[in-house]
Amino acid sequence: MRYFLVSLCFLLVFQAAAKDIVRPQRTLFFSESDWQGVKQRVKGNSELVQFLNQYIFDQADQLLTEKPTERIILGRRMLHSSRKAERRIIFLAYAYRLSGKDQYLSRAIEEMEQVIAFESWNPSHFLDVAEMVTGLSVGMAWLEKDLPADVSNRVKKAIVEKGLRASFEGDPKDRHWVKAHNNWNQVCHGSLYLGAQVCKSDYPTISEKVIKRAEEYIQLPMSTYLPNGNYAEGPNYWNFGTIYNVLFLNAFEHINGQPYHCEGRKAFKKTGEFYLNAFSNSGMAFNYSDNPLNRTLAPSQFYLAKMTNQPSLLYGEMEWFDRHKQAKGLELVQENDDRFWPFILFWMEQSKVLTVPSQRMYHGKGKTPIVVYRSSWEEKNSVWLGIKAGSPKVSHAHMDAGSFIFEKDGIRWAHDLGRQQYHSLEKHGLKIWGKKQDSDRWKVFRLNNFAHNTLTIDGKLHKADGRADFSKVKENRKGLEASLDLSGFFVDQQVKVTRSFIVEDGQKALQVIDDFRGNDQAHQIEWAMVTDAEISFNGAEVILSKAGKSVRLTNNQQLFYRVSDLSKEGLAPYDEPNVGFKKITLTYALKEGEMLQLINSIQ
Repeated sequence: MRYFLVSLCFLLVFQAAAKDIVRPQRTLFFSESDWQGVKQRVKGNSELVQFLNQYIFDQADQLLTEKPTERIILGRRMLHSSRKAERRIIFLAYAYRLSGKDQYLSRAIEEMEQVIAFESWNPSHFLDVAEMVTGLSVGMAWLEKDLPADVSNRVKKAIVEKGLRASFEGDPKDRHWVKAHNNWNQVCHGSLYLGAQVCKSDYPTISEKVIKRAEEYIQLPMSTYLPNGNYAEGPNYWNFGTIYNVLFLNAFEHINGQPYHCEGRKAFKKTGEFYLNAFSNSGMAFNYSDNPLNRTLAPSQFYLAKMTNQPSLLYGEMEWFDRHKQAKGLELVQENDDRFWPFILFWMEQSKVLTVPSQRMYHGKGKTPIVVYRSSWEEKNSVWLGIKAGSPKVSHAHMDAGSFIFEKDGIRWAHDLGRQQYHSLEKHGLKIWGKKQDSDRWKVFRLNNFAHNTLTIDGKLHKADGRADFSKVKENRKGLEASLDLSGFFVDQQVKVTRSFIVEDGQKALQVIDDFRGNDQAHQIEWAMVTDAEISFNGAEVILSKAGKSVRLTNNQQLFYRVSDLSKEGLAPYDEPNVGFKKITLTYALKEGEMLQLINSIQ
């Protein structure tokens, strides 16, 4: 009996004490102490923190006098409107939380009221829904305690009806993203996860259904980062897909008090190395596939640098900032590409000393293998080379296997034309997302092999189901050697092709070595390189000149090069002109059974 009384007393004392324990608050993103940390940070002397905070407030001030976002459908997309509203809500919510000024809260409410009144968020193109849900979810998470109850209820109802429930309704083809292995999965599941967490207390059944589905399927695109963090769709789509994946991970950890675990997590932690290396010393992107040249600050990179304790991952971000800190407003970025910048102020660690990356060579493996090499991180006149392998079948890929981009002395001499805006093609009736050999996608000049720094045989397209992998990647004291087998793209011609690259640091030179083994037929070989440099000739030698610097292009067969103006030649009505760009080509008639080594040198 005495033991029972003692035990009972202990239990009562423990329960009473437990009531006084301050438990960590589970929030969607950031706790009150995180917000206080940002308030203290902006009082410090970090140039980047001061710049970002002032930039966000300047933009929020401009929004005070602008009309709310309109529902505009362009082709099959409402994406511009969704991103516009998303950015506005996030910026205004940040400005209110840091300043406490009601003008920002009122304008955020006006924006939220406007978009929840839209008839729909265009679920047939579900990215539009997803980005709208993200904006509203962040707004709810950051503002809810100060929102009028009726506004909060209406926003939650809209998220549920036009977002969560819409993700289970309509044409099954519009829900292709649910089990996809690309950025669509990350954006849609990441967004809906945020919306479900915001609405869970009021709409538990549908919210739990969405949460469970997101936690089950977002691991599919995370598996594509295997084995070493390389992102199959390239740097621009890394920025898009990865930020929503990061928002999911950040929210999951805050809510559950532990990290999200899946097969791809280890590789995901390495993906900052991919993004770091995907930009040259000139600041331009390795813009293979549907990727543009430009870049902006990547909030995900700050999250990954903090997650992995690797300050060197921010080397490129700080270089970008040094180049652009004098710019004002939207001179910095393409419209809405800055919409997640407020998150940087939570994820950056000022106490860490920025270090120069130690590795000069990056070999990204997986679905779209790439090799990137630079002779130095700090010397602006260094050599930089990006080599693309993989397959046209991969999401957003072009027929660009074997292509390369080359820089020397801070000048990009060998270019990739990059993507063409999707609507500019779709309005002509082209179905640009097919990947079969006869798909419309391969009719577009910028997307096929005729526009890339690769090889063409007999004037034919590459095989759409072909694939190239690197057979050799070796860095040494002198530079780089890399090789890949391109034969899979020339199955119909039955020509064996190996392409190799040698970079010599001392001479700042590149050799592109192509080995051909013919069959019982003759074939026409075309070698190509796209450039925006001025071109002159010295016999069989081509001299490329730009910004007071020059390089020479020669070949071991003493073949004469031909130059064509890509702004004028061979364009279909739907092709955008490539103003300022030229294509340098040389051709070789490969005889029956001939073995040929063709070496083109840039130095």
